[in-house]
Amino acid sequence: MAAISGTAPTVASPLARWPFALAHLLLAMVYLSTGLTKMIFGGVRWMNGYTLQNRTLQDALGRDIPLGIWVAQQHHLAVLLSVGTVVFELGFVASLFLPRWKTAFFAVAFAFHVGLHFVGGHGFFGHMTVVLILLLCYDAPWLRPQPRTAPA
Repeated sequence: MAAISGTAPTVASPLARWPFALAHLLLAMVYLSTGLTKMIFGGVRWMNGYTLQNRTLQDALGRDIPLGIWVAQQHHLAVLLSVGTVVFELGFVASLFLPRWKTAFFAVAFAFHVGLHFVGGHGFFGHMTVVLILLLCYDAPWLRPQPRTAPA
């Protein structure tokens, strides 16, 4: 009926969101997979800081990234970043069950990938793009159809 009258519909179909929901699910599966891989093959040793320092130093030296070289020399920071990485990757799946918090999860994911890029030169631009689209478009209040009000 809305197409005939030329006005926008006031209610969006929940089916219109399925591509965002699928991208969200797949992203959660990717993060869960990487977190589980770290825990299965590296265990708690992965979070001792030395593993991250070694990988970061190799990547930063190979790509001439001064920030990465500095981060690789900070052991306590490497421990915090290692633990934070695992918590983020394993915890992202919670965003599927906490819909009010998913925007915060997407913002953290975007910051995570930007950090990886500036510290180690890891250009996960596909991940960044998907996360940014989800952050800006999935349940964004500015994209919800607003009911029309009658002129006063």
